[in-house]
Formats: sequence, C-alpha cells, structure tokens
Amino acid sequence: MYKGLSVILLVLVGLIGFSGICFGLTDAQIDLHNKYFEQGSQLIEPYVLRAGRSRRGTLDTKAKEKIAEGISFLKKAIAINRENWSAYWVIGKGYQVLGEHDNARRSFRSAYVRMSSDPNVAREYMIECINTGEFKKGIYVGEKASELSPTDSGLKANLSIALLLNKNVDEALEVAKKSLAANPSDAITQQIVQVIEDIKSGKSAQPQSMAEFEQLSKKASSGFPLKMIVILLVVIVIVVIRKFSKKDKS
Repeated sequence: MYKGLSVILLVLVGLIGFSGICFGLTDAQIDLHNKYFEQGSQLIEPYVLRAGRSRRGTLDTKAKEKIAEGISFLKKAIAINRENWSAYWVIGKGYQVLGEHDNARRSFRSAYVRMSSDPNVAREYMIECINTGEFKKGIYVGEKASELSPTDSGLKANLSIALLLNKNVDEALEVAKKSLAANPSDAITQQIVQVIEDIKSGKSAQPQSMAEFEQLSKKASSGFPLKMIVILLVVIVIVVIRKFSKKDKS
C-alpha cells in the first residue's frame, strides 16, 4: 500500500480550510476548534506511518491511550465544525494505527464525501474498504481516484488488489502491470504482479481477504531473492563456459 498525505500537512489544511467555513461561529468557538484540532493531530501524528500501515506490533498501553485521546480531541473539533474533512482523515489514521479498520473506514468515508476531489483522501478510504471486505466500494473509489491522478502508480497498485479480491483477476493483472510499467523498480508492485500471475496460473488459491493476500505477497517476496540467485548463477555459468570455450579455440 502506498503513502498519502502527512498528518502535519493535514493540520495546516484543517486550520486554514476552517477559516473559510466558519460562518455563524464566534471567535471563541473558532479558537477552541483550532485548539482541539491541533492537540488531537499532534497526539496521533507520531504513530502514523505510510498509507495503510501502522506500528500496531509495537504499540504499548500509553501509546494507545495517546491515540485515543487524540481521537477524542478531534471529535470535539468536529462537533464545532462538521465539515472539517481533514479532522475525519486524521481520526481515520488514528483508528488505522489501532487496527480498528471498520472505524477507520467510516472516518475516511466522512473525509471522502467532503473532499472526494483529493486522490490522497480516496487512497485511504480505498485501503480501508479493502481491509474490511468492501471490495466493490474500494474498486469504485480507486477508479475515481485514478481518474483524478492517472499518473499515480500507487493508486493503480491498490486498485489492482481490490480487483483481485473481488475476483476480477484478469482486470487486476492488467491494472497491476500498468502500475509496474509506470514504476518498474517498485518492489511492492512487483510482488502484486507475481501474486496475481500465480493465482491466474493456478499456482496459488484465490485470496478471500486482505490478510490472505498479504500471506501470498510475503511468499512472493521470499521467493524473489531465490530467483535472483538462480539467475545470477546461470549468468556466471554461461560466462565461465564462454571463457573456457575461447581458451580451447586458441
């Protein structure tokens, strides 16, 4: 899965964007909103990694409490301004880190319905649709996001996963190959293509969930170095044979 907006950027967007939609609020309410938004975002930001990824394996009780507190502050900000899409986005990232994917999907959906024109917002919503088994919705959001940002290979890679899990194997492979063509050195997309090709050939079973896909992806990743070693050995053997062949001729 691929990176999107940073939380620091969203803090700026949330504060600046809020100034344009604060009709009917007092200065005190605006200040309180901004205070809650900053506090919540700052508590969650240290634990956020790339899109769809988190530090779930290393979270201790204190970290979980900080994230929960951050979500609470952001909800208070939303109570003042329900149109602050960036607040919903950061809440989604918080739930994502905690591994609460249903809550994350709902939060990203709230951000998406308010800012569907941003492919990075769509990216996170698509990821959580995939994580929660909402594959058709993930495909719809991914296709719309790809139309907005046609050169974003990461969006295409994520879309290919949604297509695969929805059992659209041929289309998934086509989209994954387009993503790889745009970024040939990307190891993640290489694995996605390998997984889909293994499924298409019958080497691997059709995954039913993101967890099953990740297992196949790990298998493809572990096999990749071995393939490279075999190829390297073949090349060495060919070079050695040619070298001795030239000596014999001389």
